[in-house]
Amino acid sequence: MSALPPPPPPPAPGSKPSGQKQSNKPSWGRFPSRGQHGSRKGADSGQQRDGQKPQGRAPLPRWAVWVIAAFAVLLLIGPRLWPTTNADKLTYTEFLTLVREGKVEKVSINNATNQISGELTSGRSFATTGAPLLSDADEELLKSRGVDYNYNTPQPNWFTSLVPILLPFLLIVGFFVWMQRRAMGQAGNIMSIGRSRAKTYNADKPSTTFADVAGYD
Repeated sequence: MSALPPPPPPPAPGSKPSGQKQSNKPSWGRFPSRGQHGSRKGADSGQQRDGQKPQGRAPLPRWAVWVIAAFAVLLLIGPRLWPTTNADKLTYTEFLTLVREGKVEKVSINNATNQISGELTSGRSFATTGAPLLSDADEELLKSRGVDYNYNTPQPNWFTSLVPILLPFLLIVGFFVWMQRRAMGQAGNIMSIGRSRAKTYNADKPSTTFADVAGYD
């Protein structure tokens, strides 16, 4: 009887048997799951949103700019159109009484508006309205009391005369232009109603590409 060959040595611990074939299936543990991939994309989109610069305030509409400009012009030329003084308002009788008492120092008479303005001996200014021309008695009274008086004929200013006429016209034109643009904007919004904003998706195109999972271990 011939001697049998010795049995093969036992396999090392942790090694696979030689008769078992190695599986070629990929290890899905290396790739992130769909939930992990979605959370990563959500984090990236959140970082992009955080990285965006905050938007500034919306610019003022054009009609508001025109209104502000017109208001600024009124502030500049308003004192010339409607001058205001801190003079004491007197009646013509009170003015003559102060002249008789010797409290009037000088007088200026406006021939265009019949305004009489002047200065008292105390330094305060006054204003009153009288006749276009002083009577002979009133002139003699001023002379007897030593009051310095003169007639003033102001020269007309074409700019101040033209602004009250043009300003309302410009405001009306600006209002109609604003109304027309507003109506055109509303018409554009009405025409845009009914347009479909739905996006077309291709079912054959995969939602996850190789570039999405490239670099994951």
